Amino acid sequence: MKFPLPQKKPISASSFSDARKKLDENIFKVLNQRIIAAHDTLAEPDNQSQRWLNHRLFAVDGSKLNLPRELIDHHYRTPSKDAYYPQGLLSCLYQLKSKIPYDFDLVNHGNERQCALAHLKTLTTGDVVVYDRGYFSYAMLYYHMQMGVHPVFRLQKNTFKAIDDFRNSTQTDQIITLLPTKETQRDIRKQYPDIQFKAL
Repeated sequence: MKFPLPQKKPISASSFSDARKKLDENIFKVLNQRIIAAHDTLAEPDNQSQRWLNHRLFAVDGSKLNLPRELIDHHYRTPSKDAYYPQGLLSCLYQLKSKIPYDFDLVNHGNERQCALAHLKTLTTGDVVVYDRGYFSYAMLYYHMQMGVHPVFRLQKNTFKAIDDFRNSTQTDQIITLLPTKETQRDIRKQYPDIQFKAL
């Protein structure tokens, strides 16, 4: 919208609504990136106030939202046969020190891990990401290690005996090797089957 502000006459609500309908949904991501760039420009040169032990600190969370009925045409589904409104998953990567949403997405599925992996593209080596329960998986851990991003997963008790033993000990840190169960190994093989290739 290229018109000078302020205007003598207010813009009518219907004109504003019509203009809003023409906006591409990606405008919100573009605006968010500009906000982040402006924030980073105004921040102190070494940006230490935005860091924890010299690491940028993030967290990921997702929320299911009821959405307008029309989004059924865009593959958003109702949570049950009796429900009228479809639901979507809003996933957000927050920068904790600045309290700025760093990346976000509204998707038509409920897979929080898939969204979290998509957020990884905005992170850099050395960043730390905190996750709530339900996010930990071997694939999540693998992709974080590949990118040099440090994940912190909150786990329920009795998830892994080795972790429970550490939690109950007096140690402050420990290297633990976690082996997937046979069922998890089968799931990993289904999602990431062996690849045959010719070495040259």
